[in-house]
Amino acid sequence: MSLYADYVAEREGLLVLETEHGFATYKITGDVLYIQDIYIVPEMRDQDIAQKFSEFICKIAKEKGCKKMLGSVDPSTNGAHKSLCALLKYGMKLHAVNNGLVYLVKEI
Repeated sequence: MSLYADYVAEREGLLVLETEHGFATYKITGDVLYIQDIYIVPEMRDQDIAQKFSEFICKIAKEKGCKKMLGSVDPSTNGAHKSLCALLKYGMKLHAVNNGLVYLVKEI
């Protein structure tokens, strides 16, 4: 694991999936999987790596009894529109807006 993975695990209780192409941070609470962040290196974007990360994490979550996947987008960040479009394309639906974040949900 990287120092970043150790840091977010200690600070926020997040798990991290890392490869040479990027990382995803996530948390399982009860029957809900929350994918907090996905980062893909710029030269590998638009190659479905984020979707593959999500599918891998969903498989783990299902094995732990999760029924829903939750994701979020901060509209004030760079690339927010593209992130929102990617989540909608992945089959997620609007769930809520809270504290400036747009939350989306999907049954898994």
